[in-house]
Amino acid sequence: MNESKPVLYTYFRSSASARVRIALNLKGIEYEPRPPLQNLRVLLELPEAERAEHARRVISRGLAVVEKMLEHTAGRFCVGDDVTLADCCLIPQLYNAHRYAVDFAALPRIREIEERTAALDAFHRAHWSQQPDCPANIK
Repeated sequence: MNESKPVLYTYFRSSASARVRIALNLKGIEYEPRPPLQNLRVLLELPEAERAEHARRVISRGLAVVEKMLEHTAGRFCVGDDVTLADCCLIPQLYNAHRYAVDFAALPRIREIEERTAALDAFHRAHWSQQPDCPANIK
């Protein structure tokens, strides 16, 4: 039987890839990251000011909705006191929120959950700054 690691086609700033990285890390599943072609990186690394403002606006609205939902579901994490798929989905969005300078002042539950997940190795290893295709000048 051929025992090979699963391959994760990934881009260091992809929130979709980060969700999968977190889940694999939580389950202790080793994987082989395969970054995209260089030309894809160039396309994804040129955020225009207009695109950045749009991203900030959309992310802010979405996080406000999540914050409201967390009033009813949160414990130590998004749903109760155990890490769930909700945390695996939320945290990568926060990477982008920080990237686009979203104001976290009105998001206390989200900030608390972010702090708790940051202490977990599975989340730390999945962060974009820890990925092999993350350029050294933006880590």
